[in-house]
Parts: sequence; structure tokens; C-alpha cells
Amino acid sequence: MPKQVVDGFEYDTIGFVEALMCGEVLPHCQPVIDLQSGGIHSWELLARWLHPDYGILYPACFVAGVKKDSLDVALALTLFEWGLKWRPVSTAARLAVNVGGAGLAEPGLGRYFQQIATRYGCDLSALILEVSESDIVSNLDAARRNLLSLKQLGCAISIDDYGAGYADRNLRDLMPVDAVKLDQSLIGGARHCKEKRERLQEDVVRFRQLGLEIVAEGVSDVVDVENCRAMGIGLGQGFGLSYGGMFF
Repeated sequence: MPKQVVDGFEYDTIGFVEALMCGEVLPHCQPVIDLQSGGIHSWELLARWLHPDYGILYPACFVAGVKKDSLDVALALTLFEWGLKWRPVSTAARLAVNVGGAGLAEPGLGRYFQQIATRYGCDLSALILEVSESDIVSNLDAARRNLLSLKQLGCAISIDDYGAGYADRNLRDLMPVDAVKLDQSLIGGARHCKEKRERLQEDVVRFRQLGLEIVAEGVSDVVDVENCRAMGIGLGQGFGLSYGGMFF
């Protein structure tokens, strides 16, 4: 997450809710790239707050407040709707949003996303929901119910930031997971340390045996691309591949 310090800015709940309602919170669309073909596999929708007084604010300025106020789902729904407005009807590329914390346990989570998809003439095969293992564990039973429901509606489920914190290999056997996103610290570590590369290679082999798609986050240059290809990582995301942008 890009760091940002904005003098004078303080997050407040009412201000953020109003920003969601009046269209100030928009997605920065960063592509996930197929490392073999170079084609676009999907788009991750990253929140940007177009604040009338402070300009473009990155999530570092507001995401902690969003989680504290349990507005994760409201933010994800907003980004998903904006993405469907922009997404060309002919494209097969999915749209990825993140839901964490209490949002994973919110009753009717799948229904909320389904209603938006229906409004734009599509189903939830258009959606990838990114979740962290720590957030799943903190609401295990409710999270499992919601994720199973989303899967039945056609949504893909991706473990986000694998390697950045809590990790349980057995959890991925229990949850309806389609993909794993490797944290950029793993990609950087594999580049500079043989031992870390070997450990990552073991995880990649396991994920492939489970039939999961594997995404490398934080791909910075051609060296990272070649390393990922050599380890059997099929997808990548990062400034070394594309900055993406706001297309609104």
C-alpha cells in the first residue's frame, strides 16, 4: 500500500460515508498480467478518495478508519459498481475487490454483490473477492458460509497478501479458494535469498497441486518476471508490469 502523509487531514466516519455516496471514492484499476502471454487476466480495484480539499488520498489515509467503522463492504460494493460501469461488455477480465474484518461475517454478503451485478446485466463470474487469512480466522464460521455462498453464485475467491502475516496451509484446504496472491515481500525475498526462494518454490508447487491460480504481487522489473516464470507462477501484478490508472 503506497504511503502518504497529508498535512491536516483526519479521517472521520461521516465524511467518508458522504464521499462514498457522492462519488468521491473511485477505483484505481491495476491489471493482473498473464506472465506468459502478456494479456490482462483481471483488474484489481484499489480505492482512491478524490477529496475536495486534500486531493487524491491513498488507502493509507483512510483504510484503518474504514475497517474500524465496518465500512469494508460498503467500500467494496462501491468499487465493484464503478468497475462494472467502466468494464467493457466484451471483456472476460474479472474485477477484484477486497473485503476484510467484520465484513466477511456480514449476513447477505453475496446477495449485495449479486444485486449490483444483476443491475449491470452480468453475474458474479465478473467478481474476484480478495480476503486475508487473518480476517477469515477471526470470523471463521461466518466467513466460510459467506465464501461458500459467493462461490455458488460464480464469484472467485483469492487469498490476499499470502506470506505477509498469518498463514495456515490447512486453511486453504478447508476454504473454497481459487487463487493465492503472494505478498511482494516473498517475491523480493526470493530474488535475494536462495533459501527463501526454495521455500517459496515449495509453496508454489503445493498451490499448483491444489489447482490454484498464483499471482505474484509487487513485480518490479524483468528480473522478477523471469524469476516468477521459472518458479511456475503464472500471473503477476505490480508497477514493473503496469501502473494501471483511473479511467473515469
